[in-house]
Amino acid sequence: MSKTKLLKFKQYYFRTKPGGLSEGPSFVSDQSKGNFSEVVTHLIDRKYIHLTANGDCHLLPKGLFLHEAIVARAKEMMDAEGAHRYRFSSFFSVADGKPVSELTKKFEAQMFDVSGGKISRHTSLKYASDPVLFQYFSRRAVHTPLKVYSPDYFFRAVQTGELKPLINPREFFMTDFHYFCEPSDFDSFLSAAVLNKRAVELFAQPGEWYLNIDTNEYFFDAYRQTLLRMLDTLSINAVINVASEKTHYYSLQFQFMVDYYRGNRTQLANLQFDEKNGPAFGIVSRQSGKSVSIIHGTLFGRTEKVIALVFGKQIEKGRTGEHKTILPAWLSPIVVRIIPVDRNAEVTDTYIAQLRRRLEDIHCRYDIDCRKLAFSEKIKDAEKDWTPFQVVIGKKEIENREMSIRDRSRNSTYTVGLEKGIEIIQSWIGDAPAQTQTTPRILLESDIY
Repeated sequence: MSKTKLLKFKQYYFRTKPGGLSEGPSFVSDQSKGNFSEVVTHLIDRKYIHLTANGDCHLLPKGLFLHEAIVARAKEMMDAEGAHRYRFSSFFSVADGKPVSELTKKFEAQMFDVSGGKISRHTSLKYASDPVLFQYFSRRAVHTPLKVYSPDYFFRAVQTGELKPLINPREFFMTDFHYFCEPSDFDSFLSAAVLNKRAVELFAQPGEWYLNIDTNEYFFDAYRQTLLRMLDTLSINAVINVASEKTHYYSLQFQFMVDYYRGNRTQLANLQFDEKNGPAFGIVSRQSGKSVSIIHGTLFGRTEKVIALVFGKQIEKGRTGEHKTILPAWLSPIVVRIIPVDRNAEVTDTYIAQLRRRLEDIHCRYDIDCRKLAFSEKIKDAEKDWTPFQVVIGKKEIENREMSIRDRSRNSTYTVGLEKGIEIIQSWIGDAPAQTQTTPRILLESDIY
């Protein structure tokens, strides 16, 4: 039976009123949703993604940069937690035993069967880490808490990918993690929730997101105070949905719901406390000899969804006039666009070579617009790309060893000395990871990338 039919009551936790629950009113906005197509159109127009006629989504160099930056940040955060990294095969068999078949029941309608060749008709593409991860640890003893990080591409046979290719794609990359812990180890669950909160805070401010919590009546009655303690620590607004009985393999689920575009919201991170699959797969604690509980989590959810969220929020803020649209430093494919205007190519190239060396010294991603376009067109393009710094180099700048900067981060234009300009750019970059550039350094007439 569905969660909706089994829902018995709702409770609300307000972060400004720690220690208690309320029956309402809800803080969740019910405003009508804007058309998501504007976000997709922007990403297509600015060459972050390409959509095929049947809804497949390709990441172009700038889109791939965002994907790789998100994955790198997730790896950094999971490494700090001491998680072990695994990469499992993309194939698994539902015929691997009853625990696997039971686990996959919920996803049967969305699973891609693999046929042809010598592969069994029971073989499917991986829809999440669970079936292969749990099968690998099946009938083993582990030191708890064991933290496993297994990010990878997953596949689900959904039809909504054609309409919302980034929100619900058929192929996606998931920052999946699992903790094997002692029964009722809610300290580990809270630790994972704090980690997820830090992940969400990279993209959303307080008030722009909340927790949607699913549980059942037995668990809620038994662990109400534990749940309140976790919410007090997290200090997050939360909707608690209490069903009459357990609806899935988990007893508790945290969904981190983020507002991102004109009334649209999406689940970014996710966390589940699973007391069923540890015993089912025979995974036990080496310390206690008891069957483990399993914490299922995803740090950023699907990276494609994060891209949609980031751009949706920026487009929304730009619409309200709150500020100029701009990506954070660690997600900006290009931080500096150099726009030469002097006709003396040799002198200009010499000066730009010095500027390039200084930008590379501070690990700044940049490109040079060498296209045969009018200056105004180059500026317009840089604005459309939300380039944080547009550096104009002409005869005056070369003679005075200066940089004429159009600074999107401050919404201002100014001229400063070369070293001062480098200092300003470096200050904006801060401690953002020096992610590898995926786009060409030189912009030419070709637009294939």
